[in-house]
Amino acid sequence: MRNKLTEIEEAIAGIRDGMTVMVGGFGVPGTPFTLLEELARQAPKNLTIIKNDANEIGMGIDLLLKAGLVEKLIASHIGLNARAVEQMNTGRLKVEFNSQGILAERIRAAGAGLMGIVTDIGVGTMLQNGKT
Repeated sequence: MRNKLTEIEEAIAGIRDGMTVMVGGFGVPGTPFTLLEELARQAPKNLTIIKNDANEIGMGIDLLLKAGLVEKLIASHIGLNARAVEQMNTGRLKVEFNSQGILAERIRAAGAGLMGIVTDIGVGTMLQNGKT
């Protein structure tokens, strides 16, 4: 039987500059902190991170933000991480916000091989015409 175990360094070594990495967890519960610490240590640049949130200062996704490794964050909220908010406001971090339901559906659809989803969010609002 094939050994399915691998060392953490080897598991992370496949993540290269410019890749997109989807990270599980909601705040602290379920976040793979050890893997994120190793990712910060190996330091691939210009990452796009997909996660529900940006964790809090000093843990998880924040380690990547502090090291300047994240170019874009796709998330539902970042409000618990002042560094993420500051980097977004100064233009050092691109942030794409999605409601939790839309984020989950985008992930599900991509996993099913679909090219996109249809939603009525924004219909009948100023956003429909490109105004904010």
